[in-house]
Amino acid sequence: MTPEHAWKQVFATPNDRAARKVLADTLLEAGDPFGEYMSLCLRVSEGNDSKAAADRRRELQAVRDARLEPVAAFFSQCLDDESGLPGEVTSSIEQVLEGGDRLLALGPSVRLRLAADRVTAAQASALTAFDLGRFAGVRVESAYDQRATEAQQAAVVERLAPALGTVRRLTLYQPTSTRALAAIARYRQVALLELWVPRPDPEPLQRELVDLLAREPEFQSLEALYLSGRMAKRVLAPLRALPKLKELWAGESIALGSASKLIDAAKTGKLPALRKALADGAPIDGTDETGWTALHWACSNARREAALALIKAGADVSGKGGGSPINFALEARFNITQREVSDRVAVVRALMKAGSPLTGLGHDGATLLMKACELGRGKAGDLVKALLAAKPDLKAVSRNGRTVLHWAAEYGHLDVVRAALKAGVGIDEQDADGLTALHLAAAEGQRASAFLLLDEGASRTLTTQRGQTAFDVSRRTDKVMLKRLKG
Repeated sequence: MTPEHAWKQVFATPNDRAARKVLADTLLEAGDPFGEYMSLCLRVSEGNDSKAAADRRRELQAVRDARLEPVAAFFSQCLDDESGLPGEVTSSIEQVLEGGDRLLALGPSVRLRLAADRVTAAQASALTAFDLGRFAGVRVESAYDQRATEAQQAAVVERLAPALGTVRRLTLYQPTSTRALAAIARYRQVALLELWVPRPDPEPLQRELVDLLAREPEFQSLEALYLSGRMAKRVLAPLRALPKLKELWAGESIALGSASKLIDAAKTGKLPALRKALADGAPIDGTDETGWTALHWACSNARREAALALIKAGADVSGKGGGSPINFALEARFNITQREVSDRVAVVRALMKAGSPLTGLGHDGATLLMKACELGRGKAGDLVKALLAAKPDLKAVSRNGRTVLHWAAEYGHLDVVRAALKAGVGIDEQDADGLTALHLAAAEGQRASAFLLLDEGASRTLTTQRGQTAFDVSRRTDKVMLKRLKG
């Protein structure tokens, strides 16, 4: 594959990691140092960034900057740090008119963030001639100009409507009235595929906005529609009739299609509505635009009774396509309550009994045992032991470089600590931040974990990326632990 062909593939699918890797490999084979830079960017986004890789990546930023000149000197935020590809670029109207062609030369994956609090007729006309539709998407947002009046800010979208007529993916962060949206529809030249608009208040204005979006022919092409805040389902109902709509967001994901009522009931845990949806023939394994089923949502939101009802009714527990339901049940929030822990543990046990596979990984690459450790030692203790008895891969490493030893030490699961060490997990393995299991045990005040690690030979002197030892990060109230850590 030639570098030119590889670039085209990435620009066509900028979120495809496989395409990015092919491009990086192709550029490396061609001797282009930008390929090495992209490879390092991919490692960073996967959480596999060592200090040496980070240092080399910084060295190669000079290569990146040279590639972007003279664009880099003119625009800010040209490249996405995770992908190494052109990303969203914040720009004023003047900058677009002066240097927009240089920006577009970076490739068709560039998305423009147009910052403006007032627009003159001449600027609007010039932007129309420039053709903003050449960008992958356009976001109109505030420039935080304190001198602009509310009337000027409110008029920005309406005045820019002719210039936005060729944009297929449009985000409106400026105040947007139904009059402005009507202007957006009036000046459409190509099909609008994606639209993000602020939610108006109060409800009558919300209804007016929804009715306009559902009524105007120019919005019938929408595949994705995002509204900035929650709105009542009765208000959103007309939008379900948009023929091509695959994704609807109004402060939360709104299920579409034949499974929508079942998924909505599973999200909220409303058993009567869930049973009615099943009785009315809703497909039990139907998915929403995210690929999640009702069972996925019930597990993710810790809706214990809804999840148990779906499992009993025969929902697919294998997680084909959307991911393992057990992973969803173990994706706990920060500061989780003991009641939620109890609900999540009950759901996981029911899934295990129903034969749900125990081999899935979380979004961060963590195994089920790692995520179970995160629930703490209380009601999740027996679950951790059950997962450990299933003989999982104890040498697996998450995207941020952590082993199960890190998780077990941090949350005080001594059986897992012992099992991980017996399996050959390195006692001084460091994650992407340079933290060892001993660092985490010390930071969380897990005295038993810390002492066990020290007894097994854990290093007291290893430092994090910030140069801190386990003693440095430990809780100052535990004098006994401090004494052991100091040695």
